[in-house]
Amino acid sequence: MNRCLCILSVLSAIAATLTGCRSMPSSTQNRQPGQLLYVSTAGSDAWTGTRAKPNRAKTDGPFATLIRARDEIRRLKAATGLPEGGVTVEILGGRHEITEPLVLTAADSGTETSPIVYRGQRAGKTQISGGRFVTGWQPVTDPTALERLPVEAREHVVQVDLKALGITEYGDYAVDVENAIQKRVARADGQGEYTMGSIAPRKGDTHPARLEVFCNGKPMQVARGPNDSHLTIEETLGEHQRVVRGSSSSVEGIFRYKGDYPKRWVGEKSAYVCGSWCRDWAEQRHRIETHDPDKRTIAVAKPYHYYGYKKGHWFYGFNILAELDRPGEWYIDRDAGVLYFWPPCPIGEARIEVSMAPSLVKMTDTSHITIRGLVLESARGSAINIDGAEQCRIIACTMRNLGMHGVTVADGKENGVIGCDMYGMGGGGIYLVGGDRKTLTPAGHYAENNH
Repeated sequence: MNRCLCILSVLSAIAATLTGCRSMPSSTQNRQPGQLLYVSTAGSDAWTGTRAKPNRAKTDGPFATLIRARDEIRRLKAATGLPEGGVTVEILGGRHEITEPLVLTAADSGTETSPIVYRGQRAGKTQISGGRFVTGWQPVTDPTALERLPVEAREHVVQVDLKALGITEYGDYAVDVENAIQKRVARADGQGEYTMGSIAPRKGDTHPARLEVFCNGKPMQVARGPNDSHLTIEETLGEHQRVVRGSSSSVEGIFRYKGDYPKRWVGEKSAYVCGSWCRDWAEQRHRIETHDPDKRTIAVAKPYHYYGYKKGHWFYGFNILAELDRPGEWYIDRDAGVLYFWPPCPIGEARIEVSMAPSLVKMTDTSHITIRGLVLESARGSAINIDGAEQCRIIACTMRNLGMHGVTVADGKENGVIGCDMYGMGGGGIYLVGGDRKTLTPAGHYAENNH
């Protein structure tokens, strides 16, 4: 799949007309915390979390997990209330692997004078990773798999049994259209309504979280074909048509393609197509439901594309073993749980990682929480999802190798993303949406100095 390196998605710019822009209140900067808690890869959740290093007796020291630190803050709030200056959780350097996001709710909120801060001890040295390194790679020996692989790839592709490693959920590539933004909006001139549609998330990540592969810190390409071009819809075959602004398209995703390139896809277990089916700026991925190479027809699985399907538009196939034909490409046999990969370097020099966690931090109805100075990486969805929050901030973080966005902010008020670096993103950098369009009430979300 093509990955995006954009700082703001298209709708972020639209949302900015409602969200406005403001700077972080000075009263929250350089505040000394009333309580410090520590999290370390050498810690234990049985300890108090009040020491940065274990004591000599190994009876006390930092916590091992962010969840334990969150729960300790909840305990403090219930017992004595938050101290003046709030609570800071200092996360010591190293790689902290998680399989589920740190979930923060209203119960985990701070206040203006007692904020909650989760920060890396050393900027750029504290990694929160939703991935897992994979070892045990072997040459491909299965005759059926070798037959499907292109001849030039057979001596280079290696495989690993994910099921044997306990990795059994691989996610899906199809878009969850039902939960995306698709709503009727009043026209500015008062003449009725129009439909605003998008596959961008309204509430967190609506896209299914799917496994991705990274090698030596870089995202790899799921096997696709054609590699550097596209195929074309020759004719749509759906029974129903829709007309939008004078342009007709087929409602059903059934079509005849030009040429015979997709014949090589016959027999593939879980092949997908990605296309700009009706409008050049609106892609969608589908699983191939049926494929007749003699008639050159493909029917895709529902949900169908919101705008329909149109003659002359383009698509390509992916997650197809027969298309694994160059270094850096990979394919998963979902039934067998086997990952095939052509590493871009000698296998002994390759650190191969797969994404596991759906996201890394999820905030819902929170307030006065700051995430600062962390490297957030290798999640299947977005690094941080913020829904219905107020005055929560993401500051000086690096976000990389993510299936969706770095940060999504939906609804709430005055949430900000400041001084963050983002790359290797599957969906975009920052997504902000909020405010009330009918009353022109701004949300006050802001993004400053992000790259």
